[in-house]
Amino acid sequence: MKSGKGRSAPRLLILTGSSTDARHRPEPALDEIRRAVTVVVYIPRSDRGENIRVTEGEPAFSSQQGKQELEDKRMKLEGRVLMGRAVVSLLLMANASFAFAQAGTEADPQVRMIYLVPADRPLRTDYAIAMENAIRHVQIWYHEEMDGKTFNLHKPVVEVYRTPHLAQYYATNPVGSFPDLWFFFNAVTDGFALTGGMFNDPNNRWIFYLDADTACGQVVGATSGVALVAANDLRGLVGEANVPACIDEAPDTAGLCRWVGGLGHELGHTFGLAHPDPCPGGPADNALLCLGYITYPSTYLRPEDKAILNLSAFFSPIRKLKEHKIKRFGCELR
Repeated sequence: MKSGKGRSAPRLLILTGSSTDARHRPEPALDEIRRAVTVVVYIPRSDRGENIRVTEGEPAFSSQQGKQELEDKRMKLEGRVLMGRAVVSLLLMANASFAFAQAGTEADPQVRMIYLVPADRPLRTDYAIAMENAIRHVQIWYHEEMDGKTFNLHKPVVEVYRTPHLAQYYATNPVGSFPDLWFFFNAVTDGFALTGGMFNDPNNRWIFYLDADTACGQVVGATSGVALVAANDLRGLVGEANVPACIDEAPDTAGLCRWVGGLGHELGHTFGLAHPDPCPGGPADNALLCLGYITYPSTYLRPEDKAILNLSAFFSPIRKLKEHKIKRFGCELR
């Protein structure tokens, strides 16, 4: 772990969790939908912060009234899209298709990019777009380093979840005896509850971007197949100044590619790659898993890193990658 010291829109998946908080409960008419319905998408309402649950297919209803109420809600949702009142809905509409979450779908092992939005923070579409550009950039970089092998990305590439807590909660809610770990465990706990994620997941590598700031000395980073980064990484991906966690800490001014490299570094840890020993101060200081993330993409994987990835179920030959989608990102490929 480390201390907290012309683009096309991504396909966004907006979900809320299973919290009992009233803000996250389904609307009463939709309680009549049978549990067999597995395809849903939540779209936050920008005017009152409520959620409308939209289902796909032909679910069964216990009453004609329930069916009519759901149809009315769908029509209201379409009206808001056309009127421009739901920014996320417009994103989905502009992308020409809705992104739905399907339970029980089997897929190849893949990387999951999760944008966690605290209850008091706005959903920023520029953050989501930058996250997709960054992970596609890293996917191509690994592809070049691994002679045509790289990891698969989930569809949609970026999944967005509204958390049940305020941003300040993650740094201040006591969990365990070590305040330096409060942010990490509070964030991962919410992330797992919302996504169904877990440590050492055989099918997914989880990358959580939480739009909240650490307190001085608190850690973010990666372990056991899961990576967590905080608000400064999001700021860095869109070219905003970062906010040092400690008053005596200077801002990180290394630029956009450093934050993409940071993603590549933490992602490497989720695949089981370790820091060189020693790091820093050794012959591999410029490797991605040491300090090479600062000079990304002018960095490299060590032979031992490549050997591990060649045995990983997450790496497979991929012929074509969508490099054209990140040409205007601002972090050039080699």
